[in-house]
Amino acid sequence: MADQDTVPPTRDEVLETYAKQGATAASEFAGVSKRTVQRWAASEAVTSGYKAPIIRMCPSAASYARGCRCEGCVVANREAQREIKDRRISRFRQGGVQINHGVSGYSNWNCRCELCRSSWSNYLRGRRNHVG
Repeated sequence: MADQDTVPPTRDEVLETYAKQGATAASEFAGVSKRTVQRWAASEAVTSGYKAPIIRMCPSAASYARGCRCEGCVVANREAQREIKDRRISRFRQGGVQINHGVSGYSNWNCRCELCRSSWSNYLRGRRNHVG
């Protein structure tokens, strides 16, 4: 609720906000619904300043995350995951991260301490014994 001393914004001010920032910002500014702001804008032929997020198309890791499995998206996702892992390993090597040693320490953090190596070996041995 606005204070009694404050003057509500004019329709022109609301439409200016709509043109710069979009319907949500303008509706919050004016205290009216988005649909009302959109009707006002349509009657004055004002276009919204809202910029929709860019949806990355093939090939991209984002497209892979949405379910695409074309060769380009698979390669892009593989590269993105490699970069993420490299950053994670870099943080570990700089000593800024505490990890759980064992199978995840070996595979996720490239830790090669005795505990991580033996846990990884046991994990692989168990997978080989349960195959088939």
